[in-house]
Amino acid sequence: PRRFEPGTFDVVLSHGVIQYSADWERLLEAMIAPLATGGIFSLITRNRHAEPYGIDPERYDAQELPALLERTSAPSRVFDADVLFFTASYLKGWLEERGFEIIGDYGLICRHTLPDPQSPGEERTLLEKLGTLESAMGERSPFRETAHYLYIVARRHTV
Repeated sequence: PRRFEPGTFDVVLSHGVIQYSADWERLLEAMIAPLATGGIFSLITRNRHAEPYGIDPERYDAQELPALLERTSAPSRVFDADVLFFTASYLKGWLEERGFEIIGDYGLICRHTLPDPQSPGEERTLLEKLGTLESAMGERSPFRETAHYLYIVARRHTV
């Protein structure tokens, strides 16, 4: 059963949600169902292309490591469930098939390491600089393709 009628909302946010659902397609269908024509859908989820950068080689035999590049899920460090990994191209195609126009495609958390401020006073300046760098990286290839998270913004054309 649907809680909201089609056309109820002008904006729907799905930030950090679908990666925890084994039935993510059904979940996304339910999320976009009440979105009005012309409405905006904002999606943030885990990026499959970033996951290899987080593999701890100490936990695996050398022969196991290449196969990890193909995995689409892994145990979550937060919940008692697997976390799913997606590619931007796949999700953009999925949305386009359902009547959406992609109006934004960004990467979030592009840097895989962060510098430590030398003193508490330097922290604010460092954060401002990192914000500027992250914004630039998240908009540009190849950095957005290997960011920790995908950020897709789409406009609904049809219901």
